Amino acid sequence: MLKQLRENTKTILWIVVVAFVISIFAVWGANMSGLSGDGDEQDDNSVGSVDGVPITRTLYSNSFSQVYEQMKQQRGEAYEPNQMERLMMTEQAWELAIQKILMSREIEKLNITVSDAELVDFLRRNPHPTLQQVFRTENDQFDYQAYLSSLSDPEVDWTELEQWGRNLLPELKLQTYISAQVHISDQEVLERFKQETIELKARYVKVPLPMEESSYEPSEQEI
Repeated sequence: MLKQLRENTKTILWIVVVAFVISIFAVWGANMSGLSGDGDEQDDNSVGSVDGVPITRTLYSNSFSQVYEQMKQQRGEAYEPNQMERLMMTEQAWELAIQKILMSREIEKLNITVSDAELVDFLRRNPHPTLQQVFRTENDQFDYQAYLSSLSDPEVDWTELEQWGRNLLPELKLQTYISAQVHISDQEVLERFKQETIELKARYVKVPLPMEESSYEPSEQEI
């Protein structure tokens, strides 16, 4: 039984990999195709707009799924949000949908692109979180070499993983570009350090005020 299982390990592994990849990208790969297409379809399918660009139901739904999956990773697979948490998640999903549209427009405006070499280097250095749970050693550690070997296997279809990288890399490039434009002075660093680390203790004396016996009523002449 164990011998047969070992012989079939590779087949079982690929089934698990494909299942994980399909499920994770169906949730995390926010469908940006909703930002383009026929105008009439957008009007019928939109739940809002950002500077004339419609926020489609598909984009919002995918944004909510992304927020929900992130919460499940933090809280566990059995996590079920209560009413207040679900309300917060809907607001986060809305902000995420807006952010995706704004970032997409800036990426296009700045003509940010991703080359094949950049994509390959990114995927090699940044294994998808789901795949990190698939490729494990006997000590239950991430098997990086097995992951690299799989990336180089021509028999494996990594189209979804490639799409994930092509969607994410331009956003990371934009964030790097924006961060490079920010200049923080030494004085600003010092002030922030003081705000977060310096504690003060104060002593005070309470001075009682005399209480009036009755409330003051102005006369007709004073009025």
